[in-house]
Amino acid sequence: MKKINSLLLLYIFLFAACSSTDDQDSNLIEVGTYYADFEGLNLKEQATTLSDYIELDKYYLLEFWGVWCPYCTAEMDKLKEIRAAFDENQLGIIGVSIPNKNSADTFLTETKKYVMDHNLNWRHIMDLFRTSQREYGYERIPTFMLIGPDGKILENKISRESLKEILKKYIK
Repeated sequence: MKKINSLLLLYIFLFAACSSTDDQDSNLIEVGTYYADFEGLNLKEQATTLSDYIELDKYYLLEFWGVWCPYCTAEMDKLKEIRAAFDENQLGIIGVSIPNKNSADTFLTETKKYVMDHNLNWRHIMDLFRTSQREYGYERIPTFMLIGPDGKILENKISRESLKEILKKYIK
């Protein structure tokens, strides 16, 4: 019985944050506020911050995801379509990957391998300590947010279904 309870708790921890629903998270960063900076690692495992990747006068789509989350990895083809549909001078994409219970080495290795194997040709931050989750308040992944050219949050919860239409609303 103890083993079953432990397995159930592990399952809840791993998949409670990985969800296909678009329920509103209760503590999301507010629309109209400036983006919150946080530190992580780039794909070369060097320290980087979100502000290292943000240039004003350009829109940024933030995608919070995890290689261990099947709903997240299912979204990558849609992000590739978006990357192809919008000019890189108008829209930057920044993938922020978060770990599950794996060790740091496993998380870094699996994330880098996934990004390279699937040719995800946009910027990535590996958020080893889930700092972005504290700063942005998301509870489920994948979560998409849009930062405007002035650095303010324009959309704090974009559904998968409306992602392209929302971007077209802002980027002409």
